[in-house]
Amino acid sequence: MKIRFLPILAHVLAIIAVLPLLWIVISALKPAEDVFNFGWPSTWTLDNLQYVLLKIPLPRFMMNSAIVAVVVTVVALFFHSMAAYALARLRFPGRGIIFSGMMSTLLVSLPVILVPLFLVAKQLGLLDSYAGLIVPSIFHAFGIFLLRQYYLNIPRELEEDGKGFSLDQDFADIAVSEITGSPGNLSGATISRGDQVGSIWSGAGYSRKPTGMVCVGDTMYLAVQDLALDFNDVPAATILKSTDHGRTWTWGKRKPMFSDHVFTTIWFADFGRGGALAPDGCVYAYGLDGNWRDSFDDTVADPQSVFSRTVRTRRT
Repeated sequence: MKIRFLPILAHVLAIIAVLPLLWIVISALKPAEDVFNFGWPSTWTLDNLQYVLLKIPLPRFMMNSAIVAVVVTVVALFFHSMAAYALARLRFPGRGIIFSGMMSTLLVSLPVILVPLFLVAKQLGLLDSYAGLIVPSIFHAFGIFLLRQYYLNIPRELEEDGKGFSLDQDFADIAVSEITGSPGNLSGATISRGDQVGSIWSGAGYSRKPTGMVCVGDTMYLAVQDLALDFNDVPAATILKSTDHGRTWTWGKRKPMFSDHVFTTIWFADFGRGGALAPDGCVYAYGLDGNWRDSFDDTVADPQSVFSRTVRTRRT
């Protein structure tokens, strides 16, 4: 007969996990002199339960624990979230050193700092108070670490699409910036934004999202789609034109160039500066039918086909 090892291991681990709970229940029913003795009690008693429920202010103890737990959680989340966001999203000198130093505090176990924390609380006059329990428990590197990892898993596009081109400007769902300088010494400035860069054809609940750009000579073409704020629908798109390096844009404002979820996510093939490497002198555009990707809840048909379009242009 073949012995199945995994079920046996699962039962052993389950017994190991349950034994401490069983030990607590049995110990609660033992007299005081038998608490540290292994095995069943010499006599069963309910005196311990009566003492806890009737002779000490248990509701007050539970209220104290609830107050401390709630205040520590709320205040720690407030401060930890700000520190974690700065370490995950902002770029500043020494960020890595600060994070490493903060994480190194996790190597120091609680028993090592318990006495120093007590002495600090005593010097501040926080003994026998809520503050003495709350303040030392608020700041902890592990909470900052967890929130930082959570922020790192959030795509940056969720901060930018429909929320503004940057964190330090007024609301704008789309913007064009001019970058100058050389690698290692770059600078830039926004030259057009908002309604200067396309129309929102689908009404409230949508924002503009650029999907592709191509340059032909001195003319720039920018594909802009209507993207639902939940990223689940792209019903329309159009192509804008600029002849002054992106400062002003023109487009047909009566209706979108593409609608009904067909060819509403447009990309351009890159054949080098000015399309100089294009084998046949054409600009290639390609896009999807249905939607820009699989729909979250199937309210929009998922894309099934890829379409391509070539437009011959005169090289300059």
